[in-house]
Amino acid sequence: MSRHTAATVASFGLVGGTLAYSAGVWWVNDYRPFHYYESPWIEGLGVDKIGHLYTSWAMFRSLHELLLWGDHSPESSFWWAAGVSAIHGLAIEVGDGFSEYGFDYHDLVFNYAGLAYGMAQEK
Repeated sequence: MSRHTAATVASFGLVGGTLAYSAGVWWVNDYRPFHYYESPWIEGLGVDKIGHLYTSWAMFRSLHELLLWGDHSPESSFWWAAGVSAIHGLAIEVGDGFSEYGFDYHDLVFNYAGLAYGMAQEK
């Protein structure tokens, strides 16, 4: 298997693995009708929001570096990592929407802020 193929497979494995882990840990046996939750911006000293920011930043950085290692072009690596990270952040929040947590747009804002920070570091 070429590095190009290995990096592509591994990047989707990383995202799929984190979504499967989330489903098994946070959402198992907790299906509810989709609903929203609006948490305070600084609930729990903001640790939850910082976690969302960091996770999206780390997802982008990891995918970007992995794709570069796999000989994908810098431009392609950048945009694939950004797009997949954005979809990953949204998928987590949609999953939360069907659980006790609820879809929280504040969490999504911090997901995308972390992604934007990672993207800004590369440009």
